[in-house]
Amino acid sequence: MATLSDYIAALTRDRDSLAANLQKMGVEADNAETFTSLVAKVLEIATGGVSLPVLSNPATASEILEGYEAIDQDGNVITGTAQQTIITETGTGTLSYAWDEEALLLMIEESEEEEETDE
Repeated sequence: MATLSDYIAALTRDRDSLAANLQKMGVEADNAETFTSLVAKVLEIATGGVSLPVLSNPATASEILEGYEAIDQDGNVITGTAQQTIITETGTGTLSYAWDEEALLLMIEESEEEEETDE
């Protein structure tokens, strides 16, 4: 039958192995830490092989074209809901635009067409 000393020795080996495995996975860990602190660090292991940067101004579904997908701040897939509107018109004029954080503003100035004269 195992003694209390045997159990403590096994726990110490397991704690040391856990700390070493966390270090191999890129998590700062030390075998002098408690089991409780080492177990909590398991959640710090990067998964999926890719670490996404923290976004300073993440898009929302309404800002992404309908049918396209993106990953949100929490790593969830979001599907765009913004409608794309295409207007086609012929004529002569000037098209200018301004863009800010909220919207795209298009300004269209029609050119005055010269009237044909019969001379």
